[in-house]
Amino acid sequence: VFTASDLGVPQKRNRVIIIGSKEGSDIDINDIYSSIKDRGKLSKPKTVRDAIGELPKFTLADDSSKRDGRNISHVPLESKDLHHTPRYSNPRDVQIFREWISGNMNKSSSVEKIDFYNKLMNKSSNHAKYRNLEWDKPSPTIVAHLYKDGLMFIHPDKEQARSITVREAAFLQSFPKDFEFIGSQGYCYKMIGNAVPPEMARTIALGISSVLKQKAAV
Repeated sequence: VFTASDLGVPQKRNRVIIIGSKEGSDIDINDIYSSIKDRGKLSKPKTVRDAIGELPKFTLADDSSKRDGRNISHVPLESKDLHHTPRYSNPRDVQIFREWISGNMNKSSSVEKIDFYNKLMNKSSNHAKYRNLEWDKPSPTIVAHLYKDGLMFIHPDKEQARSITVREAAFLQSFPKDFEFIGSQGYCYKMIGNAVPPEMARTIALGISSVLKQKAAV
């Protein structure tokens, strides 16, 4: 089991990685696993701040703001990146996001988190619905469910009071800055959530390559 945050990705994402070799080969699979782990140690663990801290900020839009006929809740202060555009958050969600971060609710018990949601929404759910990213930690696993809502991926800046953008999700998955995503916002969230983090894949590939090169040199 490898954790993406140990392999250069600003995200806690555990994955079972199975590597095989041809029967009769003189390659020791344990050497490959060790090589991958050692490569992961070459870089300092990355945080949410490292990944998205420098991205342009957003401010709340006027209630009447629209774009292409659709209501928008946030407007960019400087960004022109189409992938760095928050999904619409209604005034109730904006207030909830701020209360959640201000109350440091991530550190609350499961019961308190569930009560927070049920009291606000007059519901009787058995599951917590909210979570914010934390600046100085890796992100939780970026999931495909993001295409439905971003309630478990609230941006750590309470003043922005929003969920993360496609670009932020991509950076937390370690996609390069120049990577272009094709499709609707929801489809892009799903594609990113389903992906293997590129930096994790690169580190694994280099770990395998290193062992093969050593064998070839003998």
